[in-house]
Amino acid sequence: MGGPPARPHLLARADDAVVPRLQAQARATAGGLGLPLRLLERIDHGVLQGRAARSLFRRRRLVTLVTVLLGVSGAGVHFDRYHDLEQAEADARVAAAAQAVRIPGDPLAGFDSVGGAAAHGPGLGSDPQDWIDQRRGVLAGLGPGTHSAVVSFDGFRSADVAAGLLVGLTPLRAQYRLPDVGAPALETDVAAGDLEASVGRIVADALAAIVEEQMALQDLVDSGTVEDPAFEADNRNRIEELRAVRNVLELTGEVVFAVVVEGDRDLLVALGERIDVRLVDPLPEGADPLVVAAFGLLPDDRTTVTFGRAS
Repeated sequence: MGGPPARPHLLARADDAVVPRLQAQARATAGGLGLPLRLLERIDHGVLQGRAARSLFRRRRLVTLVTVLLGVSGAGVHFDRYHDLEQAEADARVAAAAQAVRIPGDPLAGFDSVGGAAAHGPGLGSDPQDWIDQRRGVLAGLGPGTHSAVVSFDGFRSADVAAGLLVGLTPLRAQYRLPDVGAPALETDVAAGDLEASVGRIVADALAAIVEEQMALQDLVDSGTVEDPAFEADNRNRIEELRAVRNVLELTGEVVFAVVVEGDRDLLVALGERIDVRLVDPLPEGADPLVVAAFGLLPDDRTTVTFGRAS
């Protein structure tokens, strides 16, 4: 006997309302993704005789539920990542504010600039090899435990390479020189122990200043208002210099030549035996590595020390 048609189940009604929209969105997504999805469709029809599509249709309620759950889960992951990114940016701002840049030997925290600052390193005009030989003996005689030292590399290193050499040690201050004509040797604090981030900020700031100077000089040259041929030649030479410095910073970032570190005696001794490390120079026992004006060895100071405290 006939009777009133059965009322559709609530979930089935939801399917009828939701699935068509999901199908439309799926078609739009497939159009955007292009070839990979079209290739899958061809495989389904050509090899599987459409069994995959029919199976999904029979299980459309499950597909609907999984799709909704994936959407909610994706939104939650995106929210978590957004929060993490916000926190990372805030941490970076705090680290940058705590990071100072100075000429080594200028007053650091705790220095009594009137009474004289404690300093450690080879004297100006001295033979760097004499200092190296002397300090290697001190390194070999270190007792067990934690010590501070100045690690001088055999050449300029990028921050990531330097950090890779210092694994297990805590970097406190990095000494660097930009590859520009007449650029001085400078020192920056390593904020939060992150050598790569701290030096990265230095390189980014330097690149921004170089780009600004380069564009200003190029505008001046292109304006045709420079009447002095010698001055115009100087401007063009400077543009080329800036281009070369910019290339080095962008391609290699090799500016670090020494790092003040703290760590275990065995790690320091092992580091001193590497051929790419020129010297691991222990600071005096009891010296505060955040206060002592410690000087590393510039890679190009091979016969005479040009960077360090005066004798």
